[in-house]
Amino acid sequence: LYSSAASDVYKRQGLVSSGVAPNPEIFLLENDTRPLHSDQISAGVRQLVGPVQLGLTFSHIRGENGVGFYPANRQATGTRDFLPVPGNFGNVLVSVDDIQTRFTGFYFTAEKGYREDSRWGFSATYTLGWSKIRGDLFNFDFPTIEATPMTPGDADERHHLALSGIIGLPHDLVASGLVTLGTGTPYNIADASEGFGDNFRFRRNAGRADDFLEFSQVDLRLAKTFVIKGNRSGAGQTASQATSQTTDHRATLTLEVFNVFNSYNYGRYEGFLPPKTEMPNPNFGKPQALVGPTRSFQIGFAYGF
Repeated sequence: LYSSAASDVYKRQGLVSSGVAPNPEIFLLENDTRPLHSDQISAGVRQLVGPVQLGLTFSHIRGENGVGFYPANRQATGTRDFLPVPGNFGNVLVSVDDIQTRFTGFYFTAEKGYREDSRWGFSATYTLGWSKIRGDLFNFDFPTIEATPMTPGDADERHHLALSGIIGLPHDLVASGLVTLGTGTPYNIADASEGFGDNFRFRRNAGRADDFLEFSQVDLRLAKTFVIKGNRSGAGQTASQATSQTTDHRATLTLEVFNVFNSYNYGRYEGFLPPKTEMPNPNFGKPQALVGPTRSFQIGFAYGF
């Protein structure tokens, strides 16, 4: 619901109720717009310790030339002092290619591949990351996109851990599992505590949930493979030719359980702060939706030849 023009949401609601549409806006495109691009640097080390492969990787990504719009009919004071546009038009929005993104992350990995002789394997990946962005598609809170400060990005999850494992069981059964844990992403705050209009502030991704662990999910899978003997012998083939072309068909039956412990993972947090002269928002900082599935089951069948 909220964007960098979130202060206008409530004005639009009033216009919808009155049935009066605002004046059309003018969009102007910068004629020397540069293509969006990103530069990435990565460095890491890997070491085999017994059967386990350990790894540590550093990654940094810089995105440049993202396109966004800002109102040209406004004095460069940092407030919303819009100037009237002749000809019964609304705001004049000009595009610039000044949106920037940044990501810095460290990846710690440990893995052992599944082999028929050992019949077990696992992988573990821990990510420590920082995601930032400057500007948005529409920018109304600062004179230009260049004047907009870097803020946390929409995918700015500080800690993320993924654990997976696989083990062979008797009767040719194979069990595997996936554990996903994360500290969650931020949410926007539409700050009208000092009022609307010039005093309204859109604080992008300035809110964080109270709990440290915001996402947790455990998935399990049990598979049974049946080997079906077959061959591709045809008319005119000798017995030795038919034997050499013998092939095994495989049928696999799987049972999967997603979110085994039925963990409730939340998202879309309420971020509206009403004026101080009004009643506080009782839902501020509370989630409005579920992220990911509740406990669910799935049966699958695959046939390979």
